[in-house]
Amino acid sequence: MRVTLSLKRLRSGIAVLLLFFLPTQLSYHFWPEYALVYGIRVDYLSPTLYFTDILAILYVVVSIFIHKIKIKLHWLLLTLLLILLFIAYSSLPWVTILSLWRIILILGLLRCFIEERNLEEKVALSLSIGGVFTFFLATAQVIRGATIGGFLYWFGERSFSIITPGIALARFGESIFLRPYATFPHPNALAGYTLISFFIVLFYKRKVLLHYIGLCALFATIILSWSQAAWIALGVAILCILIPALRSKRVLVGMFFIYLLASVGLPLAATKLLTTDFPSQISERLSLAVVAGHMISDYPIVGVGIGSFVAQVPDTWVNSPLLPMPYVWNLQPVHNVVLLILSEAGILGFFLLTVLGLWVVSQIKVTKFVATLFWSLVITSFLDHYWLTLQQPKLILVLSLSILLQKRSVLKKRKLRYNAQR
Repeated sequence: MRVTLSLKRLRSGIAVLLLFFLPTQLSYHFWPEYALVYGIRVDYLSPTLYFTDILAILYVVVSIFIHKIKIKLHWLLLTLLLILLFIAYSSLPWVTILSLWRIILILGLLRCFIEERNLEEKVALSLSIGGVFTFFLATAQVIRGATIGGFLYWFGERSFSIITPGIALARFGESIFLRPYATFPHPNALAGYTLISFFIVLFYKRKVLLHYIGLCALFATIILSWSQAAWIALGVAILCILIPALRSKRVLVGMFFIYLLASVGLPLAATKLLTTDFPSQISERLSLAVVAGHMISDYPIVGVGIGSFVAQVPDTWVNSPLLPMPYVWNLQPVHNVVLLILSEAGILGFFLLTVLGLWVVSQIKVTKFVATLFWSLVITSFLDHYWLTLQQPKLILVLSLSILLQKRSVLKKRKLRYNAQR
């Protein structure tokens, strides 16, 4: 009994630490030969150990000891079979192994977060504090035109300035300024993370001044990030709160199918659009969509390998004579989640993820928070890849799903308890 109580206190402490460090990216990168493309180090291929990984592993292990979580043998065997299948047909087996390990950790974290007591309260508080910290750091970076440095390195702030090649810039009138990164790999990832954080705090806040300050800071950071996709998602999500029709199940299901069809048809549309003179940023994204289309047609069943998209870009590009050769900073995943899943994991991987998504949907009730989460994810995932490729967006997504599934789990337990008492 005392051991269990101590483990619960330990787990609670680890959870608080994990939530506090959620917006950080302190990490150590390893650079094996396969992580180099054109002789350039590519972060997406680098085996990376994040500080939040260590906390997540500790949290899951302690949770397993407390709840004595068991896995049925047939599910374990099926999972192992799928893992071996994806590894066997991957163009970069080690990258796929590490990607699959990270997927397992994320799913384990989701399962264990559902059992965390007072999760909503802890999350709303930590996101409010993190939102204030991120806002001030982002503002300072924009004003300075460079990162701040110093102790912020230990929170994952990288070193760059407005003149660094390939850095994200924005134009306002005649002025050009640095888009803020805070402690994120890119301003778009900062915007997506902050967008979901904003709605979590909005719907699960308490009547505490810090929560309202955090809410204002999160909103301001979304605007400051200069991410048009996040702006559109924020606007549509707010309309969804105000207009009940936008959160009806029929509209959401219809929009989801439109999203899928538009994503699958994007490579064909991009091929035609590339004949038009677009700004380089748009042309680069369209080119990656065409590359993804070639990968899907060449490896339709299991893809090129989970996590291996970037490594296959050069070969695919060479076989696509209509496409210009990429710049170094074009070596990145396609900016569409559906295309990324289909190109890396094929139809099989997409089917498995769809089944998991349908199960999650079957467990929750459509509320204002669910609808805003849906619209935010649909819009941003159509235009970017960070929900699958970057640490902080994946963690905030796990947190939001955990809150929804935990509320459903609590309601089921109350119903069972009520029926038992009758």
